Amino acid sequence: MNTVIKAVPANTAEEQMHSRLIDIARRAGEHRDDRIAKSLTQIPPTLVRLVNAMAIALLLLVFVYPFHRWQTGFSCFVVVAVVCPAPTSS
Repeated sequence: MNTVIKAVPANTAEEQMHSRLIDIARRAGEHRDDRIAKSLTQIPPTLVRLVNAMAIALLLLVFVYPFHRWQTGFSCFVVVAVVCPAPTSS
């Protein structure tokens, strides 16, 4: 980018090419900024699937754990169900 900006066109043909190169570099920078912004605000789909799988496994483990009182088991199941993220479509 610095090389394109520092280049001094010698004639009008090079001047047109120089402005075109600056436009291309600017658009490439904008695309890069968009990708960075998107990557900072989105969770990767693989990580979402992993978190959902772990939440479901935890919920099932609490469901099948042999509590001595059904009230305790039910309350633990409800707590885990509320805390675990709901599966999202990705």
